[in-house]
Amino acid sequence: MSGNNLENISNNHKKTFFLHSLVVSIFFILTIILTFPIILDFNSELPGEGCHDKCHMMWRIWWADHSFENNLDFGNTNYIFYPDGTSIGGNLALFTTSLGLMIFKLTNNLISVYNTLFFIGFAFGGYSTYLLANHFNRNFYSSIIAGVIFTFSTYHLMHSGHHIGLSMIGWIPLYILFLFKIQNKNSVLYSVFGGIILFLVAITHLYYFVIVMMFSFVFLGVFLLKKKDISNKIFIKQFSIVMIIGVMLTVVFSYSTLFSDEEFETIPLWQHEMFSVSIENLIMPSPKHTTQIASDYELLYAFHALAGNPDVVDRNIEQMVYLGYAVIILATIALIKFRRQYAWFWASIGGLFLLISLGPELRFFNQLTGIILPEKFLYEFVPGWDSIRAPARFIVITNISLAILSSYTVYNIIKKNVFSNKTKYIIFSIIIVAILIDFSFSPIDTKE
Repeated sequence: MSGNNLENISNNHKKTFFLHSLVVSIFFILTIILTFPIILDFNSELPGEGCHDKCHMMWRIWWADHSFENNLDFGNTNYIFYPDGTSIGGNLALFTTSLGLMIFKLTNNLISVYNTLFFIGFAFGGYSTYLLANHFNRNFYSSIIAGVIFTFSTYHLMHSGHHIGLSMIGWIPLYILFLFKIQNKNSVLYSVFGGIILFLVAITHLYYFVIVMMFSFVFLGVFLLKKKDISNKIFIKQFSIVMIIGVMLTVVFSYSTLFSDEEFETIPLWQHEMFSVSIENLIMPSPKHTTQIASDYELLYAFHALAGNPDVVDRNIEQMVYLGYAVIILATIALIKFRRQYAWFWASIGGLFLLISLGPELRFFNQLTGIILPEKFLYEFVPGWDSIRAPARFIVITNISLAILSSYTVYNIIKKNVFSNKTKYIIFSIIIVAILIDFSFSPIDTKE
């Protein structure tokens, strides 16, 4: 190989590294802005109200460090419920706990550990969605838009301030990316990577494992029928490798969790109803959104008055899933005018998971309507489904779908020759600012 070729390869690697570093930096900077003022009190205040699950997760990180340092059983402790102690098997969120443990070794401050995980969750979610969108668009700007929509979604902003295990959403788009890669190319390496990422999804949170497994088998069914770059035989082989590696690693590392009576206790139907999405939650900003606070909640009261129900209904954390008007508009435009490859797949899969997130019975302003939904049948007939307490969390796939569809619209606007380059950049800036304002929780609630 000539010296010039080596130099070109080196330059290409440097450009690639710079580009990806730039993308990650963009999402870190946007996280600082949208979660302000957390950055000012990084070592002393936590995002979100109350302690609750935040303190629980910080205790688990402390216990991981303490148990390993003192040769104790990580999965059991008598430091609580003394003297008999208790098992802390269940859903350990092993990935987040392990990452938190490594950070704790460096900082020895559990608050800064939590806030570091909080920031990583947003940057990682944005970056991995950028990679997924770029697989389809090969365009920096539209892929950034996709990352912004997914990682700063209401669902992610809300849960990151309360359930740090759920904040690590970045593995989901990355896993989906490798599913698309194995239907494009005959590559065992892609299948192996896909299997490893499936395992990482599983040890991040069991909810996400269930969600991506459901996504996987819908994906398999669709692409067995849809035209691909490889044969069905190769596709099935590669998909099987992904499943075997992912599931086997999950069983080996999470055996106590997967076969824990504590983790899989039956959850009554009323809890499924309580922790599912009420239809207005999708289009009504939550009381935490900056737009609501700035308007003195006028928009919130207006929605209730319009529905003939002026009394504001309290919403739990799971129900704060506002999709964003700018995002809905962009995704709709993509389906109507820019029907690129896979557009209807994303619309269908997003709609399916949205339907599941609505729970066992359709609700409007948290009032049951008597209209039975598919989640009720899953609850009654699918073994283990009655252990899934919060159907609302399935909205995470809907957020990915909206992100990719929106990126299609932005891509087509940028690529069209109707506008000058200056005008395109102005349009891009307006779109991204509109999305950020629509999703913003700044100033975010903090807890000392």
